[in-house]
Amino acid sequence: MPIRQLASFPNVTKPWVARAGLDPRVIAALRQGLLGIQDKAALATLRFDGFLLATDDNYAIIRSSIVENPLFFRKPAS
Repeated sequence: MPIRQLASFPNVTKPWVARAGLDPRVIAALRQGLLGIQDKAALATLRFDGFLLATDDNYAIIRSSIVENPLFFRKPAS
């Protein structure tokens, strides 16, 4: 029997983060380098189709899903 998709939600993937206190020039260089990759072959090698700047708000759906996850496993009231 094939698997059916019952629900889906938008999901951000694989954040690239830097440690606290990293030199802002290094952060700027990394950001410029990653956002500047346009070569489709290079992106395919990385298994990405591009990079985008993210904000904390982009992860709100993930945090909400984590909080609501136990509801998925709750047994229905009898």
